[in-house]
Amino acid sequence: MQAVIGDVSEVVGFIRSGDVRVLLVLTEDRLPGEFSNILTAGEQGVDVVAGNWRGLDVPKGISGEESARWSNAVQPVIPLFLMGSACRITRPFSVS
Repeated sequence: MQAVIGDVSEVVGFIRSGDVRVLLVLTEDRLPGEFSNILTAGEQGVDVVAGNWRGLDVPKGISGEESARWSNAVQPVIPLFLMGSACRITRPFSVS
């Protein structure tokens, strides 16, 4: 079995084409609309809720000055990405 953890928006085309089958979502509630039939992890006995992960990739060897410029540029929007995106795991789980 091949598996991936990702955002629905990244695989929506594959879901619609039938190339990907979603096993669960890591949200408190089911997704709305056409994906409302996908069970949450909690509904399947796995007590995990996780938000989106965000990052900024830069080329290897970026200068300290350029790194600082990018760091300063993204600082104002970091709180927007952190709102409601904390991950919590309340009990151990395994996937087999």
